[in-house]
Amino acid sequence: MLTKLLKFGTGYGGYDKEVAQVQTMLKELGYYKGKIDGQFGSLTLDAVKRFQKDNNLIVDGIVGNQTYTRLLQVYNAYKKASYVTNDTGDIIRPPYVNTELEVQTRADNSTLFILALVGFGLWYLTKKK
Repeated sequence: MLTKLLKFGTGYGGYDKEVAQVQTMLKELGYYKGKIDGQFGSLTLDAVKRFQKDNNLIVDGIVGNQTYTRLLQVYNAYKKASYVTNDTGDIIRPPYVNTELEVQTRADNSTLFILALVGFGLWYLTKKK
């Protein structure tokens, strides 16, 4: 558990271990693009907000117990994901799916594509007559 809330400005003037831990997890999950510096700046804030949004949390940019707990759950699940190999035998990790929301979005996009194909097919059939 966290010893304090992590928010914009935490770690400035030094290095905060908890901020660095959050940055590390967010970086491995693809949310954080900066360096692990232990300072809660704008890049960390943006990454936290995106993580919160993707995980149906309150989007406030603050890492409290709820955000931290969910981050640990997602991170641990990601780390435990099975490894697979590519054609050359290199070990690779399967692509990360953020949340059920992303899966639903992909399903919705597939449905729209199918409906568009059916619509085009019906239009084409009526034009042939």
